[in-house]
This record gives sequence, structure tokens and C-alpha cells, in this order.
Amino acid sequence: MKGFTHLTVITTLLLLLSISASAQKNEFNDSSKKYKKKYSDQLNEDEKIKKSWYHYVTTETTNKEHFARIFYPDTKQITSYVQYKSKKYKIKSGIAKYWTDEGILKSEGFYKNNFRAGLWKYYDRYEGYLNEIGVYKKGNKSGVWSSFNNEGDTTAQYTYEQGIRHGAFIEYDSLGQIYNQGFYDNDTILNQTKVDTVANELIEIIEEFPMFKDHNCEGMEIYEDRKKCADTKMLHYIYGNLKYPPKARELGIQGRVIMQFVVSKKGEIEDINVLNGICDEIKNECIRLIKSMPEWNPGTQDGEPVKVMFTLPILFRLN
Repeated sequence: MKGFTHLTVITTLLLLLSISASAQKNEFNDSSKKYKKKYSDQLNEDEKIKKSWYHYVTTETTNKEHFARIFYPDTKQITSYVQYKSKKYKIKSGIAKYWTDEGILKSEGFYKNNFRAGLWKYYDRYEGYLNEIGVYKKGNKSGVWSSFNNEGDTTAQYTYEQGIRHGAFIEYDSLGQIYNQGFYDNDTILNQTKVDTVANELIEIIEEFPMFKDHNCEGMEIYEDRKKCADTKMLHYIYGNLKYPPKARELGIQGRVIMQFVVSKKGEIEDINVLNGICDEIKNECIRLIKSMPEWNPGTQDGEPVKVMFTLPILFRLN
């Protein structure tokens, strides 16, 4: 985490960008003898292959349980293992695990009728330690969710209702002391109290996240309006410049790419990293797109530019 300010270590843009292609394909519709043995060495003894394709395999066990595995096809690294209700492989129901492209477990839990349900665990994408834990109800985060650091110490607790932060929250510093607490109302902070745990006094820190630069947004005085405008302009830029790679489209490869990059104090894009790339063709296209972006307006803390890590999900979907 070196080089980042305490309050702006990681900023995640909570937008899914759907880059669609016109082909009509179900996720596990294709099968070919050409790929029958490609992933056979990664199956259990009680499993029989139902369909096998360039980047996935579906199976049925002797107990009539149905599973689908998705792989990063260029390395054969498994990235998804999900149980389904029937051999149609349309309704997720049962255990589920997800990995990064490098094979680090990133989340695990259960599905019920296509919704995340019950206890789910999320892990750090680099070191693999437990990062977040909580309960889903009908696909939405519910109750108190806790976050942890690499030593197992609690770093935050948020209360959720129907998938949004609603209720009390607490954030802890590296020494385990409370430095921020308050209440959310429909995912908006209703009130909060921040504490300088070194000086032991209340402080107010004003911070702004980095934004995609566009002259149409620059003159807006209200920060929330300016950010909404900048996010919209960024969406337009991505929709207008990102292309679905022909090979990925032909083979029916789809999924969510997780891009991560740093917006420097000067607003320059640096340290581009792909946390989940789906396949080489899609990964390389996303890298090309991020590299082509114009400079951003940098993030600030108390009016001073700061270096911020930015996470951007991009959903590739064939529909």
C-alpha cells in the first residue's frame, strides 16, 4: 500500500460496463470433441463430462449433481467452480468458488436459485488472506459485514439492508483504534465522526476521488454532479473505443474483467494491472483501452492532489 494516502488507498468505481456482441449464445451451449480432454485431468473420479468447450466443462456426478467449471483457457487455470440445479446448467444452486487468473481463491459461498445466499467469504486477490465476510439474502448483502487486514485484524464493519449500506458502521486504523464511525442511510453517509488517533482529536478530512477529465463537467460546482458527469463521459469513452475480440466472440467467451490502475497526482494513468482477464484476447484489449485513456483529474485530500488506486469492472456479455 506504499505511496497511497490513508483514506484513499483503493477506490472502486461501482459501475459494470456491458460490452455486448450480437451473437446469440447461452453460457454453456457449445460442446466439441476437439476440447473433450482439455480439462479432463481437473475433474473428480465420480464426474462424467457433459459438455466440453474452449474455456469450460460441465459435469454430472454419480449422485446426479451438476457442476460447471470455467477456465482461463490460455493457461488452463480454473477461475470458477459452481454447482447447478439440473443438467440444463441455468440455475445456480449449491457450492461456488472463484479464483483469480493466477489461481488465488478470491471468493466462496453458496447459491440458491441463482442468488447468492448464506455465508460468503472474500479473499485478498494478491495474498489470499480473508478480506471480507458476511451473509447474503436473496442475492443481497444483509446484516453486518466485516473486513480484515492480512494479520486478521478487523478494519471495518458495515451494516447492510437489501444490498446497500444502511445503518451503523465502524472503521479502524492499523492499531485497531476506531478512526471513523457513523450511520449510512440508503448507501449515503447520514453522519460520521472521524478521529485523529495520533492526536486523539476529532478532525474533518475533505477528499475527492479521481475523475475522467471532460470539459463539459469541469464547470459544475457541486462535487456529486461533477463526478456523475465524469463517470458518464468515461462510460461513453469505453463504449466508443472498446471492442469485443473476434476470437472471444466466436468461441462464446464472456464474463467480467477487473482492471486496476493508479491515477497519479498529475492525473496520469500508471501501473495498469488485470486482476481478472477472462482470456488473453480480452485481457489485451482492456489493457489497450486503459492505456489509450486521456489524463484524469487527480484525487485530492484537503485540496492537495493524492495518488489513488482505481478498480474498474468491465462486463463482456454475448446477448
